[in-house]
Amino acid sequence: MLNVDDIISPEIYYQNGETSTISIKEMPYFSMKQYDLSDEKSYAKYIRDLESMVRRSYEVTKLISFLKDDCGMCEDPFMDNVSSQDTKIKIEMHHSPLTLYDICTAVVRKRQDKDESLDLPSVAEEVAYLHYIGWVGLVPLSKTTHEMVHNNYLFIPTDIVAGNYNAFINAYYNYIAPEVLDAVNAAEEATLQNKMAQEQMGYFNIHQMYININDNNGLEQIPQYTDTIKGRINEIKNGKKIMCEIIREVNN
Repeated sequence: MLNVDDIISPEIYYQNGETSTISIKEMPYFSMKQYDLSDEKSYAKYIRDLESMVRRSYEVTKLISFLKDDCGMCEDPFMDNVSSQDTKIKIEMHHSPLTLYDICTAVVRKRQDKDESLDLPSVAEEVAYLHYIGWVGLVPLSKTTHEMVHNNYLFIPTDIVAGNYNAFINAYYNYIAPEVLDAVNAAEEATLQNKMAQEQMGYFNIHQMYININDNNGLEQIPQYTDTIKGRINEIKNGKKIMCEIIREVNN
């Protein structure tokens, strides 16, 4: 509990009746949050705080809103008719093929190498700037699809990603972890072969429906349900690719 008797009263001098000068004999101690980037746990905390600052920043928040409202990035490319404009479904923006963690880590390594400021606001400003110039790969996903991606149940082809992520790789190549570069190359190769994209559609696939009448051991197929399901599967597979015209211009 604060004791009012312990309050230190500074000496105040008035000059000309307008300007006041406060004299303090000893500066108080200010506790500031510090990060030890040489310590693994502290470094991990620093990157998490950096990611959070970027996501919550006014600039990135406004950019994401602009991409959704004005650039058509409001639909899930994996599911037809799943849009934040037509329904109450929330569309989230996913970083791909490089995650926000990959991007933040590369920016920090570059700033360390060039002896640039590592305070969070300065680093977050650079990461936000990369979003604005279109060097960050983004793809809109529904919450369900987004969770599937983060749990490694769904592969995002690189050809549906908006943003010139290769420009970022070229500029920050020496600061990107080798395993991240390998993962990007693998994703691009899988996209070209189109095998992964075809296989993963099984997650949205519904098998033929049967009904057991009077405990009959022989299950009878219901054709009308089968046709409906097949039609829906084709709609999903032929879903539109969402690309923002402005970011497409950056890619070119």
